[in-house]
Amino acid sequence: MDKMDKQVEIEEKSWYFFRYQELIIIDKNLDAYDKTTYGAICKFADSNTGKSYPSLNTLQELASCSRPRLIKSIDNLVKAGYIKREKRLKKSKSGGHKSNIYTVIDLSYISNAKAYAKKNNNDKMLKVINDRLKKYPIPTEEEIIEIRHKYQKNESSQKELDDLYKEGYR
Repeated sequence: MDKMDKQVEIEEKSWYFFRYQELIIIDKNLDAYDKTTYGAICKFADSNTGKSYPSLNTLQELASCSRPRLIKSIDNLVKAGYIKREKRLKKSKSGGHKSNIYTVIDLSYISNAKAYAKKNNNDKMLKVINDRLKKYPIPTEEEIIEIRHKYQKNESSQKELDDLYKEGYR
């Protein structure tokens, strides 16, 4: 194995991935800074809780933008419903401010409802969900549940969808 092959092998082993939800990419209400900021927050998010707490300096560096632009992007993501932000006012032991806690919202409830509608040929439900996704902010889980209840075809469909949610279908 020559030096180049060894370098490629090392690089292939150093790839890391994080979750970046599809709705962010297709949301026309968000600009490139918002989407990059979302990616920077996702980079640090715990895979189970969705929580992360990177500093503004870290996020600013990863998002390649100014601090005011970063804060605007975070505000946009919160308003759109993609993340929650918990401000921590206490100071750290070193005297600096603690970073905010960001929670990346798991949007699988939208994917689940769309997959269910497609699987059951429920075009009406799918259309209502897709129409709602065109509005700002994104629908909450409660809204999707209301749509689901309104347009589900029968009780066995309800049980099937509830089972999908329990299994974490994506």
